[in-house]
Amino acid sequence: MKTIAPSCILLTFILISSACSRHRFPANRGTQLFLVLRERAKYSAAVPIDERERYVVQHWHRDKGTYDFITSVVTARSSEGCKVHFTRYVMAEDYSPRSEQLDLDFPYAEQPNYRFFDYGSIVGIYRNSINDIADFVPPHT
Repeated sequence: MKTIAPSCILLTFILISSACSRHRFPANRGTQLFLVLRERAKYSAAVPIDERERYVVQHWHRDKGTYDFITSVVTARSSEGCKVHFTRYVMAEDYSPRSEQLDLDFPYAEQPNYRFFDYGSIVGIYRNSINDIADFVPPHT
């Protein structure tokens, strides 16, 4: 009888978990960018993005004095897609306030899944309007 090495079992588990955790969204259509934020393996928000500065994350704990704010603004729009600049203002439980910057490309032809600071991940989806998003917002579990 053959035995399976523990490393093979672990690798198989990682591959299956990775495949199951990715949600495939319908193909892009339209030019309105919506960001789908995923925090700790659950979807937390779908946010429309435009040229105005917009908060995409606002978390704070009044009693602990901690906060996490992330803003976004479209810095370039072309026939290929949008470039978005993010600024994060965070004070974690170490009570050291800091600011972080991130620039990401969201092409019309793709839906890249980016690591979003240490908050989670982010995917850009294009639709025609706010009324056209029901098919890509996954059910809340």
